[in-house]
Amino acid sequence: MLYSEPLFRPPAEAHSLIVQVTEGCAYNRCLFCPMYKGKEFRVHSPAEIAAHLRDLGSVYGPDQPRVFLADGDALVMETDALLAAMAKVRSAFPTARRFAAYGSVFSLAAKSVEDLLRLKAAGLRTVYLGLESGDEETLRRVGKYMEAPRMVEICRRVVAAGLNLSVMVVIGLGGRSRSRIHAEASARLVNEIGPSHTSLLNLLLAHTPLAAEPDYRDFGLGDYFSETAAFVAAIECRTIFRANHASNPVALEGVLPRDRGRILAQIQAALARCAGA
Repeated sequence: MLYSEPLFRPPAEAHSLIVQVTEGCAYNRCLFCPMYKGKEFRVHSPAEIAAHLRDLGSVYGPDQPRVFLADGDALVMETDALLAAMAKVRSAFPTARRFAAYGSVFSLAAKSVEDLLRLKAAGLRTVYLGLESGDEETLRRVGKYMEAPRMVEICRRVVAAGLNLSVMVVIGLGGRSRSRIHAEASARLVNEIGPSHTSLLNLLLAHTPLAAEPDYRDFGLGDYFSETAAFVAAIECRTIFRANHASNPVALEGVLPRDRGRILAQIQAALARCAGA
């Protein structure tokens, strides 16, 4: 088997070779995320990675300039082990020059700026990280709590190392009761971090325990657009903005705050269609 499935990657990594250096998610306790619930987390051994790379090379060939290191949080690996895995990838795929990976505030808490600089020197360019929310009460409710100032400190290390930090916020994660609070707190968090990229995902309830809670079940399409508008309106740092995941009902993109007016007009048009439906 070439991969241990299910396999996930960010939309921007559609043309990257996916190399599984870990399986599953090291944290895997988020109540809103069913992605890796059927997998037990483990780090692949050097021998497993070498065999995996041989199999990938036989299927996809050696010309692979972009590599995504899977699964859900490859940065949980010890820095030296991750550097060794990246070296194996470059040996198997000599054109590999750009690496990307999912990270989390929990795994990055153990990484110093020096660690991140070493990874950057080895080719790491982008870290995709789920902030999920800037509202601490929302984070408690969904099982992914960390104090907001601590999240800022950790994320700023990534920015300080010169890496692209692509953060994700989940619209609807506060339910109807905390929708505005969640949107505005999340925007404040993004403003403090100053990530290169910011993406919005839409909360999907299927296969999660949140589906049983009315506060989440009652969050409708109009709520989605209102919350998205509140978030966009509060962003002041320069960040490339995307809401074009398969979960998003309308694709939005631009650079904030430069394109705020156009994006808000798109959201208002979508809200009007909802009201008229």
